[in-house]
Amino acid sequence: HSGDADCDAQPEGRRTSESLLAGEVLYVIFSHLDASALYRAMCVCRVWRGQARDERLWMWMYLRNGSGLPRPQQLSSSWRAEYCEQMRLRANWLSGRCLVSRLSGHKEGVNCFATCGDIIVSGADDNDLRVWDLERHPDDACTQVLTGHTGKVLCCCIVRGMVVSG
Repeated sequence: HSGDADCDAQPEGRRTSESLLAGEVLYVIFSHLDASALYRAMCVCRVWRGQARDERLWMWMYLRNGSGLPRPQQLSSSWRAEYCEQMRLRANWLSGRCLVSRLSGHKEGVNCFATCGDIIVSGADDNDLRVWDLERHPDDACTQVLTGHTGKVLCCCIVRGMVVSG
């Protein structure tokens, strides 16, 4: 472990085609590592630390772990921070350190749901969308029923504060 050692022999500020190629090779190799191996790679030298901090790697790790792409306004300072938050939430869920609430109101099975902060929207076989505002109504009461579908609600999302469904 050399902490701040330089891995390449290039003078500061000079990048040759060989060093650029080496960076791309490191990127490909690092893209196959898990988070703990990537953190260990950061400790090898400055070059590896820089490569292991590449936001593309952390975005790939975030997406590879089954999360959808967050909306731009949800993205925190970095993909690495998003990945760490994702892992923290997963660990809390698996260990039972979470609050489970039952949201009742649909008359038939729920097919989809979307969240935006403390707002939850769900769509169901009863042709309705239901909206819950968990901040204003922590008693888990449905705050609004959106009607108008002539069949089952199969998908929904929240875009710019509007509910879109199909």
